Amino acid sequence: MRLSRKLTDLQIIYLLAIVNAIMLIICYGTIICPDTPTYVDAWHSISLGRLDMWRTPTYPIFLGLLQKLAGTTHCYFWAICIQHLLFVLAVGCFYKVAVQATNSKKISCALTMVLVLFQYLMPWNNMIMTESLSVSGTICLIYALVLMYTRSSGKLWVVILFWLLFLVFLRPSLIYLVPVLLVIGVLWMFVDGGKKRKVALSVVSCVVLVTLAQGAYMKDFQKNYGVFASSGIGVLNQYWMARNDGLMDLNMVSDEQYKEYIQKDIAKDGIEKDLFEEARVAIEIFGLEKVQESVTLSNQRHLKEYIKNLLHRFLLGNVPMKTRLFVDAVYLLMAGCLILLLWRLRMRKPFWFVLLLFMLGGSNIIVTAIGAQAVSVRLILPSFPIYLWILGLLCKQAREGSA
Repeated sequence: MRLSRKLTDLQIIYLLAIVNAIMLIICYGTIICPDTPTYVDAWHSISLGRLDMWRTPTYPIFLGLLQKLAGTTHCYFWAICIQHLLFVLAVGCFYKVAVQATNSKKISCALTMVLVLFQYLMPWNNMIMTESLSVSGTICLIYALVLMYTRSSGKLWVVILFWLLFLVFLRPSLIYLVPVLLVIGVLWMFVDGGKKRKVALSVVSCVVLVTLAQGAYMKDFQKNYGVFASSGIGVLNQYWMARNDGLMDLNMVSDEQYKEYIQKDIAKDGIEKDLFEEARVAIEIFGLEKVQESVTLSNQRHLKEYIKNLLHRFLLGNVPMKTRLFVDAVYLLMAGCLILLLWRLRMRKPFWFVLLLFMLGGSNIIVTAIGAQAVSVRLILPSFPIYLWILGLLCKQAREGSA
C-alpha cells in the first residue's frame, strides 16, 4: 500500500512536469539569448581543435553534436526538448533525495511541486543557455552521491565522475563542486567506524581525476591565452566591476595603447555605455593576460575599496526588489541550515548531508558575489534545488520539535 501511494505521488509529479514542459515548448518554443551565438562559435573553435576563449566545452559540444545529428535548422528545438526531458528525469531524483533527507512524503511532495511549478525555473529549459543543464545536472549529482552513501556502493563512482566533469566544464562557476565533494569524501572515511571508507575513496578518486582534467585544461588555456583559467568570462566580469566601481588604476597599466583605450572610455563615463562590450573589445585587442594583470593590480592597490564593493554586492546593493526578496529568503535558509548543522554536531547526529547542502549553497553565493556584477536569481539558479532541500530539512526539524 505504501509503495503504491509513493508511486502514485511520483506519477502525479511526473505528469505535472511533462504537461508543464509541453506547454512551455508549445507557447514559447526556442528562446535565443544574447549569449547563445557564443556557444555556437565555441563549437566551431573546438571542432577545429582549439580551446575557446569564452566558453568551456560541455554546452558547445552538446549543441555541436545536435547540429550534426539534426541539422542547423532544428538543433535548437531538439536542444530544448532534451533539456526539458533531463529536467523531468531530474525531478524524480529530487523527490527521492527529499524523501531520504526528510523521511516525509508530504514534505517531499510539496518541495517537488515547488520545483516543478515555480515559473521562474522551468522556462530556462526553453533557453539555449547553460542554466537548465546546470540545475538538472546538480540534482543528478547529489542523487548519485546519496545513492552511493545509502547503498555503500563504490560502483556509482562512474556516475559521479561523469556528472562532476559535465558540470565543471559546463559552467566555470561550478568549480566549487570539486572542493565540496572532497570535504564530503574525507568526512565519509570517519563515518560509522570507517564502514564508508570504500565509497569515500571512490568520491575522493573522482575529485582527483576531475582536478587533473581541469588542471590540464587550464594549463592548455594558459598556453593559448596567457591566463591560468578555464575561460575568459571571469576576466571580463572583473574588468566590468573594476570600471563600474571606479577602481581601474591607469598607473597599473604598462601598455600605452591599452592605457589610451581605457582613458578614452573613462572620458565617456557620463554617457550611457556598455562596459561588457568595452571589456570584450579590450580583451580581443590587447589580450586576456594584459587585461587580467591590469585589473588584478588595480584591485590590489585599492584593496579597501575592492572589499567594500564586494560586501556591497553581498548585501544586495543596487538590485531589483524581486531579486532582493528572493536572495534574502536564500540567506535566511542558509542561516537556518547553519543553525541546524551546529545543532546536529552538538547532538552528535548524522550531519554530512546538511553540511553538503550548506557548503554547496554557500559556495554558490560566494562565487557569485566575487566573480559577477551582483548576486542575482539567475546566477544562484543552479543551487535552487539545494535551497529547497534545506527548506525540507528545516520543516522536518520544526515538525519534530513541535511533536
